[in-house]
Amino acid sequence: MRYSKKIWDSMKQNHPELKTFEIAREIGKNWREMQPAERRIYQIEYEHEKRDYYERINMYNRSGPYQQYLGRLI
Repeated sequence: MRYSKKIWDSMKQNHPELKTFEIAREIGKNWREMQPAERRIYQIEYEHEKRDYYERINMYNRSGPYQQYLGRLI
């Protein structure tokens, strides 16, 4: 999805005759044909974002307001 979001607009602009599903198909084809090293860049970005997300969720779960909210549920 990260790759798709990056190239969607340029693909649409370069191929205005393509329908949405055709653009998606072309992007998928490009992804599959991409060298593993190029794909790895997007995968690393995803892993960083995922780690940051879980860190923020854990911080929130330990926060006072959330703990108070949980206390009201019991």
